[in-house]
Amino acid sequence: MIALELTYPQGIMLQMADNRVAFPLFVGGYGCGKSEILAINAVRDVMEFPGCKVGCYAPTHDLLGLNLIPRIESRLEEQGLAHTHNKSKHILHIQGDRQIIFRSMDNPARIVAYEVYRSHVDEADLMATARKGEESWNRVIARNRQKRLTLDGKKHKDSFNMVSGYTTPEGYKFTYRRWKKAPGTGYKYVTAPTSSNWNLDESFIHNLEDTYTPEQCKAYLLGMWTNIFTGSVYSYFDRDRHNTDRIIKPKEPLIIGADFNYGGSCGSVYVPRSAQVMETDHYGVEHSVVKAVGLQMVDEFISHDTEGMVRHIRENYDNHHITIVPDATGVKNSTNASMSDIAILKEAQFQIKAKSINPRIVDRINSVQRLLYNKLFTINVAKCPKTTEAMEEHAYSDITGLPEKIAGPGTVDDRNDSMGYPSAFYHPIKKRNTTKMEI
Repeated sequence: MIALELTYPQGIMLQMADNRVAFPLFVGGYGCGKSEILAINAVRDVMEFPGCKVGCYAPTHDLLGLNLIPRIESRLEEQGLAHTHNKSKHILHIQGDRQIIFRSMDNPARIVAYEVYRSHVDEADLMATARKGEESWNRVIARNRQKRLTLDGKKHKDSFNMVSGYTTPEGYKFTYRRWKKAPGTGYKYVTAPTSSNWNLDESFIHNLEDTYTPEQCKAYLLGMWTNIFTGSVYSYFDRDRHNTDRIIKPKEPLIIGADFNYGGSCGSVYVPRSAQVMETDHYGVEHSVVKAVGLQMVDEFISHDTEGMVRHIRENYDNHHITIVPDATGVKNSTNASMSDIAILKEAQFQIKAKSINPRIVDRINSVQRLLYNKLFTINVAKCPKTTEAMEEHAYSDITGLPEKIAGPGTVDDRNDSMGYPSAFYHPIKKRNTTKMEI
């Protein structure tokens, strides 16, 4: 065995097998050492026992031939392990009747008819679609069932199947959905920024910073999931940093942001976020007082129309004082033929807080961004999964420069509209008034 010089993230990834993590992911920036730790893990796994088989996968045959196979062969040679390459079957035969089987994921239907002990999936986010990534990943898991046996043919106590992923994040695609958005049992990830690899020349990082947009740098330098194509509308939002376990308490006042759409009227339910602040009274004495300084989103819902919204509120938030901050255009528009949307809400005896016109879109967004930046906006991710997803995925349009408008009711832009109205009303962006003087 040769000594390994690993970066800190690589060391954590190497320990995943010892910690019996079934589905670890190494997600990192360019040059972070992702392919190297894949090769190290694959060679370690194939040496577990005589007859051991390991699967290695890449999105295309080109990536197998240009990167993955040569890198693993180089690692075998460094370890002094004799091997032969069956190029027609894409299998490396290693001493002790061990095998590394290589397969492309561009046709998931071909991942059949063999069993392996462990698997390693390279560049999982380069699949054409998240759905194709899911299909390929599930087929890889299905192949991952070879058992390590004792001399008398029984399952070895240390036998442990695992499937490891390695990728640079490419927006909100397959790896984001599996490891970040809704991780299942055994799904854990290690983040490896480019800077964690001390072997890189500093100019490499500087060149990337000069080449890519700030959002792309988050992905390609920091290994973060972000909207790399057109820029995230709510770029300061992070579901971990802004998560809260706050729930609705009996009889407490609720604030509801409302966006009206026939077939999908969205509601965002808030309670004020309070904090102890110091204020000076007119005698010059400081006092600690509790003030509403932000917002906590504690629930979400979608109704067919405004009348359905009224029914939902009455059925689910009875005995709460309800204040609704709606889309101001609802004073004229309607999802009902006879009354305007805001008139329906007023008739239901809800308190309405709305200006005569909506704030500018950019002001509404910046209001939320300011609260996010100062961590004065929090959201119960478990209770509000659709809004969480909308805040993460909503992007700016390349054509208009405004947040993308998506066809259909209850889409990410509709949910974010209802989410943003209370912030814009209670925490507006105030413009400075200036006076022109002639000198």
